[in-house]
Amino acid sequence: MNKTQLLFHNMENTFKSFLVKLFFKKSTFISPSKIDLAKIKKILIVRQHDPMGDVLISTAIIPNLEKAFPAAEMDVIARPALSEKDIFLKSPFINEVIVFSKKEFFFPWKMGSFIRYIREKKYDLAIVAGSSSVSFTSLFLAYMSGTEIRVGYSGEYFGKKLYTDTFLTTPVPYDSSIIKHQVIRNLDILTHINVPITSKCHYMSISEEEKKVATERMNNKGIVKPGHTVIGMHLGANELPNRWPLERFAETGDFLTKNPKVKVIVFYGPKEKELADKFRKIVKSDVVIQDYLPLREFASMLSLLDVFICNDTGVLHVAAAVGTKTVAIFGPTDPTQWNPLGAEHIWLRKDDKSVLSVGTDEVLSKVKELLGK
Repeated sequence: MNKTQLLFHNMENTFKSFLVKLFFKKSTFISPSKIDLAKIKKILIVRQHDPMGDVLISTAIIPNLEKAFPAAEMDVIARPALSEKDIFLKSPFINEVIVFSKKEFFFPWKMGSFIRYIREKKYDLAIVAGSSSVSFTSLFLAYMSGTEIRVGYSGEYFGKKLYTDTFLTTPVPYDSSIIKHQVIRNLDILTHINVPITSKCHYMSISEEEKKVATERMNNKGIVKPGHTVIGMHLGANELPNRWPLERFAETGDFLTKNPKVKVIVFYGPKEKELADKFRKIVKSDVVIQDYLPLREFASMLSLLDVFICNDTGVLHVAAAVGTKTVAIFGPTDPTQWNPLGAEHIWLRKDDKSVLSVGTDEVLSKVKELLGK
């Protein structure tokens, strides 16, 4: 965050704090011991904030809620930005994905209509999911839903205690002194209200029809399974320090495709066409470069891969969510907190925390490890 962004952020936070003090009063605290889980029939999950990868990680709470409340209806509030609403579509656990854009704040009649809609649902429990930030919008929507029990992380550590004291009835303490995986931090919200944890995997449901379309797309590119081992690579990352050099992705693709039974598909993001064009000029082998796809089509293709190689960015969590093995190259970010959980998800990171220090041979070694060859 640069100085201008920080200044704007602080001004925005000050303005929101003024509005909260002026129009709202502190919520009545409800202890976890006072929550009767047997009475929970309708659940609202508010996940209207954070980047795509963070949102995907938080989906780990959903199967656990389904297990604890098999007869309950679950709805999710998600934003349209970055296709985050699409993460929750076709989930067998979700009754409705309710889309909310911050633009609605500027249209009082739309805002009023939205609030009436979610209040009419009469939820018994609202959970503001998330592990690395506190969102005014998500908290506000949980409060305005009229739900009696509203649970989420306390904002004290994030400098937003006013928001959480006002909008939540059951704030969850955030202990920053303990290093935890971000999936576990999300699940700790459930643990706090005595919901048992039976699964630690985040997920994204892909339908058989979506897989069929993805298979046809691969076949059209000359990739036939089970005839080929298919390895995917994603070139980009939102942050430059997280981006492994294109030359090493090219070297990786060139080596893998020496085996005629191995096919490599290269993906890139919506703002990364220039990156893909540069890659085309340096790769020597006959790899398949897939044009940008919308999230669900992209996820469907990932679900058919044997291994996915990528940087530390949101697509890593898409691959893990659809059950694909991953090799991730990490830079500044701590992989013990952010790499997907499970032995099928391998990360590489050097002591200097630079992606430039990770060699091609090291990545290839981990790919071979996952393939069992």
